Parts: sequence; structure tokens; C-alpha cells
Amino acid sequence: MSKRSRTMLIIYIFFVMFLSAMCDNVKGPFVPIIKQEFLINNRGIATTLIISSLGYMIFTFIGGILCEKIGQKKVFILGFILVTVASTGLYFSNNFAMYLIELFLLNMGQSFIGIATNTIIPLLAIGFEAILMNLTHFSYGVGATFTQRFAGMLLYNGVTWREIYLIIAIISFLMLVGFVFVRVPKSHLFK
Repeated sequence: MSKRSRTMLIIYIFFVMFLSAMCDNVKGPFVPIIKQEFLINNRGIATTLIISSLGYMIFTFIGGILCEKIGQKKVFILGFILVTVASTGLYFSNNFAMYLIELFLLNMGQSFIGIATNTIIPLLAIGFEAILMNLTHFSYGVGATFTQRFAGMLLYNGVTWREIYLIIAIISFLMLVGFVFVRVPKSHLFK
């Protein structure tokens, strides 16, 4: 893999981590609105968090297996597709059950992206894996901070939570299209 291809992939991974932070941290500012719109209480909000966590935990395990079998690039692409579809589904969700299903799918996609990111870094950064891992998680932190503030500002200015998820779907789709052209090294450990 050329130095230029490697650098492009590393930069792309920073954007991927920023996107993951958007998906994770946008839920917080929506809590009062979701409670009101779907007529749920704090138990309903707890259910959304449990469903989200289950989607992430279960499919992180499955994503690891898929990385071994089909490679990180395909797992990334599958993750982007799921995030795009689920974010679009959240825009159209008209009841609480559909909202929960879409959150589960969103976290499923995030888990695929997360496991592909965390397993690709050792293939990219021989000699500075820890530094690159810390920088990618720093990018996640910046995204988390930005998302909470930006989502609050958008809500204050009349943008609905559904429209914010639609924005995330569009960003995810654009990242998917861009990712098709990014070269990803193949692991020879499992071949």
C-alpha cells in the first residue's frame, strides 16, 4: 500500500470516527422531544438506550467475525449502508416500535464501522498504532462535543430531530460513496 493511499485511509478514518460520534451523541438532545412525540416516560428512554447498546454489543462480535471472513472494507461498507438506511428510517419512523428498530439498526451499522476501524489500524500504523488509535478516538471526542452543541443549535432554530437524522443519512451516504474509492490493506492473518 502506497504512502498516499495509507494517508488517505487514515484521514478517512478520522472522518468515520467523527460520524460515529454524531450517531452516538445526537440522541441526548432529543430526549425531551422523543418523550413528548412518542408519549413515553423515562422507562421508554431507558429502553432506547438498552436497544442501542444491544445492537452495538451483539454486532461488534459479529463484525469481528466478518472482518476475518470478508475483510474490513466490506464490513465498513455494510456499516455505512446500515447507518444510512437506519438514519433515513428514523426520519420516517411514525411510532415508538419503529424508532427502536431503527436505533438498533443504526447501532448495528456503527458497530461494524467501529470494529473495522479498530482492526484496520494495526494494519496501517506499524510502529505508531497507539498514537493513531488515540488520535482516532480524539476525533470521536471532537465529534461528540460538536454534535451535542450543533444538534442543540439546530433544534433551537426549528430543525426537527427527524431532519437531523436525515442530515446524518446524507453524510453517511456520501461517506459510503467516497469509501468505495479508498484502498484498504488486506490482513493476511486469517487467510
